[in-house]
Formats: sequence, C-alpha cells, structure tokens
Amino acid sequence: MPLRVRLTPARTAALVGLCLVLLSGLTAGLARYYVGERAARAASHLERGRMLVRAGEVERGLAELRASLALNRGDPETALVLATALLEANRLHEAETYLDEAIAADPTSGPANLARARVARALGADETDTYYQRAYYGSWGLATLPQRVTVGFELVEYLLSRGERDRARGVLTQLAVDAGHDTGLLLRVALLQIDAGAASDAVPILRDVVARRPGDGPAWSALAAAAFALYEDQIAARAAAQALNLDKRDQQAQRIRRLATAALEQDPRAGRLGSRERLRRAQHLVEGAAAALDRCRTASDSAGDAAAPSRDAESTRRQVDRIMATRPPADLDLDDLIDLATRLWADRQDDCPVLEADLEPLARVFQRLAAGATR
Repeated sequence: MPLRVRLTPARTAALVGLCLVLLSGLTAGLARYYVGERAARAASHLERGRMLVRAGEVERGLAELRASLALNRGDPETALVLATALLEANRLHEAETYLDEAIAADPTSGPANLARARVARALGADETDTYYQRAYYGSWGLATLPQRVTVGFELVEYLLSRGERDRARGVLTQLAVDAGHDTGLLLRVALLQIDAGAASDAVPILRDVVARRPGDGPAWSALAAAAFALYEDQIAARAAAQALNLDKRDQQAQRIRRLATAALEQDPRAGRLGSRERLRRAQHLVEGAAAALDRCRTASDSAGDAAAPSRDAESTRRQVDRIMATRPPADLDLDDLIDLATRLWADRQDDCPVLEADLEPLARVFQRLAAGATR
C-alpha cells in the first residue's frame, strides 16, 4: 500500500522554501562558476595578448587583448595594457579611448596618466602637460620613487622641447632631491639643468659627482660645460683638462679648454695680475676690438651692402687712435681702456652680428667682462 504524505499548508510552505533555498544555492553556484570561468578566460586572453605583442605579433596580440577586455569590461589593468600596445602601434586615437576608461576608473594611476600624456604629446594636444603632472604625482604602487623620477625626466624633456625653461628648472630642482645619492641620476639632472639655462644649479651637483667619481669623464666634461656657461673659465679649463685626460676624443672638452684658456689669457680682469699686465692686456683688447671692427667694415664695404659708419663709431675710432698713441702705459687708465674696447666691440656686433671663428676667444672676453666674471 503506497505511503501517502499529507501536506498541510505549513509543510507545503516549508517544502517550497527548501526548494527555493536549493535553487538559490544552485543558481549562486552556477553564477560563481560562470564568473570564475569568465575571469579565467579573460586572464588567459590577457596573458596571450601580452606575449604576442612582446613577440612582435601585434595584430594577434591586440585581438587577444580586446577579447580580454570584452570579458572583463571596465578593468583598468586590461584597458591600460591594450592602450599601451595601441600606442606602440601608433593607433593613437584608439589608445586614447581605452586610456580615458582606465583613468576614469583610477584617476591617480601613474601608468595610465603617463601613457595618456604620451598619446596627447604625439597628437599635439594642449592637455599633455596636465597628464604628465598627474603621472608625476600619481600612484605607482611599490615602485613610486623610481617611476616618479622616470616621469620627471620625460616631463623636463617635454617642457624643454616647448621652450618652457623656467618650469623645467622647477621640476629639475625636485628631481635633484629625488635622485638622492645616485650619481648617475644626478649627472643626468645636471646636464638637463645646463640645457635649461640653470648652470649655476648644475655646478654644485657636478662638483659632488666628480668628487665621488673622479674617473668619470662625462661628469668632468659636464662640469666644464656648466662652468663655461657661467664664464667661470678657470674652473671650465681645469675641468675640461680632466675630461681630456680621461677621454682625449671629447670634442666638447677640447673646445671649452681652448676657448676658456684663450679668454683667460686676454682678459685684463682675470686672476691675480699685476697692474702693468692688466694695462697691457687692456691695450691689446682695444687693439683687437678695433681690428675686428675694421675687418668687419672692410668686408661690408667689399660686399657693397653696408651703411656708412655712424658718427659715434667714427668718434670712437678717433678716440682709440688718440688714446693708443699715449705713452707710457702708466698714463693709461684701465677702466677707460676696457670701456673703450667694449664700445668698439659693440659697434662691431651692430655692423657684423655673425662671429668669425678666430674671434670667439675675444668675444668671450667681452662676455666675461659683461657678466662680471673674474676667474
């Protein structure tokens, strides 16, 4: 005789509830399985895409990365990997789209903002600077400082390419701090400071670098360049000599030593000179400036395109003849001679702005005098 179970309303409700619980558990289990399976497939596509791109199979790699992002829509890591691959493939606008998604998910992401800055830079977009700044101050996980330094150098190079030297100097000041005691990074900072017109900031850094790395020829050459830019010719000549002792092929050091040494030998205010030697040099400076002016005007007259010398220039030349005819040297005034030579040189610059190679040391003397350099 079959067993009959009498279902009361209470039992029916309990049975329905049990079924619902079992169904809910089954549904949750299937959902977890589906999500896990989807995540596994996305991860597999992502890894294959990375491998293919690294292997140079860009198209296949991009297809795998797109498949990964389709399975894991909104994942900033996948979007960044795909965008980076697109950037390397020069598909800038498509990369821009995915990077915007990654930045929307994590606005402080250093890698995403750096890639976005590179895209904007390649496209010539105005917001390039903004993305570089976000990358510089953004989040880089455990490797924040090394990545920050990398971004900083790229930002400086970008600013210098746009002629924004003041802003570049500001970033370089921070980079010098970030570099710590890493002499390689400090050398790179100093070289960029020279390019940015901040040689005065570069000199102390380079002095420290060569003190710790006396056998570093490029560092000595950089110190020579920084000192040369400041008209510190004695320092420049010595540093250039050190650089050449380490690398005789260093053309920058060769040029700096030649010009700095020649300028020092002609400068009436250089070093510890006696009054007679200062006067002798000042006389030669006047003669050199007058000869350069005469040569300039002769060449201009020959070309047939020069205006007549100004009244001031003619007056200056007569004054030269009068003063230089005065003897003995003790009767000459050093400051007057230097002032006269400077005015002659200014006339020459007005008439012939192009500088001949053999006049470079003389030009440097006048630059040193104008800058007030005495070493």
